[in-house]
Amino acid sequence: MKRLSLIGIIFLLLSNLNAFDLPWESDKRKASIKEVINGTVEVKENIKEISLEFIIENIQNANKLVSDLKEDVNSEGFFTGKKSDDEKFEIIIEGTKELKDFYVELDSQNPEIKEKILNYKKDIVQYSISLQEKLRNEKSNLKNLKFDLKVAPNNYKNDKLDIVTKSLEQRIKFSQKRVDMMNSFIKNYNKIEKILTKVDVNVDKFIFTIENTKLVYISAYKTLKLGKDIKTAYQNLEDLKSLEQLSDDMISSWKNLDTIVEKLTKQMAVFED
Repeated sequence: MKRLSLIGIIFLLLSNLNAFDLPWESDKRKASIKEVINGTVEVKENIKEISLEFIIENIQNANKLVSDLKEDVNSEGFFTGKKSDDEKFEIIIEGTKELKDFYVELDSQNPEIKEKILNYKKDIVQYSISLQEKLRNEKSNLKNLKFDLKVAPNNYKNDKLDIVTKSLEQRIKFSQKRVDMMNSFIKNYNKIEKILTKVDVNVDKFIFTIENTKLVYISAYKTLKLGKDIKTAYQNLEDLKSLEQLSDDMISSWKNLDTIVEKLTKQMAVFED
């Protein structure tokens, strides 16, 4: 049995290079307009789910934990009642432990969330490649039709030339229309990438906040365990920043995504794959 030469092996690898494409890459690059829209809608809903379940709800939960602790400390009789300093201290330390545990658990979910967001962005990029390829094909088809029209007099005469000319002129009009439609569709679709980038920035900001807030509460809890006074601990809680604005930004991003996907879905009706 003959051995393959190094050059022969390289040739085989190059000729079968497409076999090494990741399935999600090749599938989405060949997606139809309808598949692009359906896939984009799915990405949008997944992004909203992450925003709602991972960010919005956890912001609300975190704020509630802080609010509950502040309410306990501000309750009538906390400082003037019969509670001993040890009892007061226990309320503070338990509340801080709850917050610490909450952020430690939340932080453990970060890698999975980052991976999901990255995959959603990859999906949109692959769909964009698919749309650009369709546009290139349509432009190439238009160019060929125009060339055929130009050389028609060399290939046809009299009645046949008249028939071919009229046919090509109509086909050129329709092809130009498809190019214009694809250009408009892609222009709107490209807005989704910008919105997803903003969503990614917000998610990254939230994750970064989680990572750092977790460290704050771990440190605060350790400090309290060492017996720092109640007043200092309560003042530290007052200094914590709210994440409500970030949740508003996420909701705003949803609305933008909804608007663009709705517009793209309406545009899709004019395409026939």
